[in-house]
Amino acid sequence: MGAPPQSPQDTLEVTDLRRVCKQTPTHATVSQPQLLSSIPQRRRQVNKHAFSGGRDTVEEHRQFGGNCDVDVSFMYLTFFLEDDDRLEQIRKDYSSGAMLTGELKKTLIDVLQPLIAEHQARRKEVTDEMVKEFMTPRQLTFHFQSFCFDT
Repeated sequence: MGAPPQSPQDTLEVTDLRRVCKQTPTHATVSQPQLLSSIPQRRRQVNKHAFSGGRDTVEEHRQFGGNCDVDVSFMYLTFFLEDDDRLEQIRKDYSSGAMLTGELKKTLIDVLQPLIAEHQARRKEVTDEMVKEFMTPRQLTFHFQSFCFDT
């Protein structure tokens, strides 16, 4: 296809965006934000596939709030949002109904975009020589005492 093969490190191994949804068939392809995909593709992946803990209607969501325990976008934020106070505020807003599912997904996209853009920029800097040097077998030396388990 003309694209370099993806390694396991090129996929966010947090959870499948549809993980919690019981309606997802077991044969369905894994849907995770790819580290090599474009910004519109990642936005589409999150908006389309991220299982939501929100309610069926906006009115119900505003009244009863969303469920952060099953909302995959919130789960991703627990890994990638470094500001714990902001995460707690998002949890409160979403659980109370002040924040809608679309707003939560937009927050996730805003958090992921710079991280993935940085990864892509660093990946472009890697040369074939760097890969060859890294992959060359070499003797490893460990500087620690060996433990004896004799009784």
